[in-house]
Amino acid sequence: MSLMSVTINDRGNPHRLRHVHDVHELLVVDSGVGRQLLDEDELPCNSGETWFFPAGVPHMSYARPGQSFTVLVADSGGLERHPGSVDDLFQALLQVLPQGGPLPLRSASARQVRSYFRAAWQEWQQVAAGHQACAIAHVVQAVAVMVRDCSQLAPLREAAAAERHLDLAIDYINRNYMLPLTIADLLPLGCLGRTRFLERFTQYTGQSVGGYLTATRLRQAECLLRQGQPLVEVALSCGFAHQSHMSRHFRQAHGCPPGAWQRVNIATGETEQ
Repeated sequence: MSLMSVTINDRGNPHRLRHVHDVHELLVVDSGVGRQLLDEDELPCNSGETWFFPAGVPHMSYARPGQSFTVLVADSGGLERHPGSVDDLFQALLQVLPQGGPLPLRSASARQVRSYFRAAWQEWQQVAAGHQACAIAHVVQAVAVMVRDCSQLAPLREAAAAERHLDLAIDYINRNYMLPLTIADLLPLGCLGRTRFLERFTQYTGQSVGGYLTATRLRQAECLLRQGQPLVEVALSCGFAHQSHMSRHFRQAHGCPPGAWQRVNIATGETEQ
C-alpha cells in the first residue's frame, strides 16, 4: 500500500494528466473543493467526500481558477493481506460503482473515514518502526466503515438494476412485437440471468414473457382490425406466424374469432380516429 497527501490548486497540479493504475485507489477530500475527471465525466468534489477509482479507469484531480483542495490517497496494493474484509469492499464497490466515483456514505461514516485517513497519514510520515503498520491499520478501519455502508446500499442498487432490466425488456417488446422475439433477445438488455428474469418479469407485469408478448400483439391487432384491414395482413403485421395462430389467441382472449370481432366493431362504429 502507498499513502500520500496532495494539495491541488489552479497554479499547479501534480496529477494534471489523466492517469491509470493497476490497483484500486481510495481518495478522501480532506479540505477544499475541486474537480475530478473520471473517464470522460467531469464531476465536482467537495471536502469530506470519499472517492473510489477502480483499476484501469482513467482519472484526474484538478482545480478550476480560484479552487484549491487537499486529498489523502491510498491504493489497494497489498491490502488483501490484511484483515477487515478489504476484498469484500472492493467487490462491493465494483458492483455499486463499476466506473468509480464518490462513495454514497452517510455523513457520520464520511467523518469517520476522513478521521481514519488523517490518522493514517500522520503515522505514515513517521520513520520509526511500526508506524507504517499503524497507518495501514487505520486505512483498514476506514475500509471497514465503507464496507458497512456499501453493503447496505448494494441490495438497493441490485434491485434498481433488475427493475431497469425489466423496463428495458418491456420497452423492447412494445417496439418489436412484430418480430419473432425470444427470451434470448431480452436477456442481454440487463443484469438478470434467465431464471431470475423470468421470475421477476412475471412478478413485475403479472404475466409471463410469452403472455405479455401475445397481449401486446393482440392489442395492436385490435387496432388494425378496427381499421378494416384483412386478417392475414393483420396477423403478419403483428408478429403472429399466420392467421390461424392469431385466431387461436384471439378466441382465447375474446371468445370469438377475429373476423366476427372485426365485423361487430366496425358495424358499431368503433373505428380508430
